[in-house]
Amino acid sequence: MAGNLLFGGGIGVIIDHNKGTAYTYPTWIRLVFGQMRSFDRRDEKDGLVVLGTPSDAAPLLADNTVPPAAPPIPAVRSTPVSAPQPAQRAAYIATGYAKIDDVDAIPFLNDNGRQSYRNWLTKGTPRAFAISPTGTLAASFGLKPVDETLPSDPVERAVVACNRISKTACRLYAVNGSVVWVKDAAP
Repeated sequence: MAGNLLFGGGIGVIIDHNKGTAYTYPTWIRLVFGQMRSFDRRDEKDGLVVLGTPSDAAPLLADNTVPPAAPPIPAVRSTPVSAPQPAQRAAYIATGYAKIDDVDAIPFLNDNGRQSYRNWLTKGTPRAFAISPTGTLAASFGLKPVDETLPSDPVERAVVACNRISKTACRLYAVNGSVVWVKDAAP
């Protein structure tokens, strides 16, 4: 900015100030929603994320008053449904029943079913694999189902597709890279 003042005069300084080019910013910053922070490139160390300096000053409205605090977000009560909802995906963690690639550990499946599971393992995420006690299975992957009547979420799609053809209720066996099967759990 000093060079611009020397060579371009006051107009160059005003233009740089208005465009933001008069300032230096960190390469990487971490935003924390609900907090005011200030960032300075001088705080950057070896290209690491800059957390910023917390600012205790409350934001001001145009009339220099502090805005009212936001009301608390009400808790949402969900009712159980037969097919898992996308928001519930975080609950699908490895149960320790088996390793994801242990094809012989999968209950109820015959050799063709095990081959279907091997093929499913080669697919990218997001993906889900559902089975029923009668050996019915459904493998899903990606967010665009071939059958447009099925859900786009692969977790939900695997259960719905399996239930369409099974005489007994289907359950998830695996989601993405984790076996989520719980032995002897009710569907």
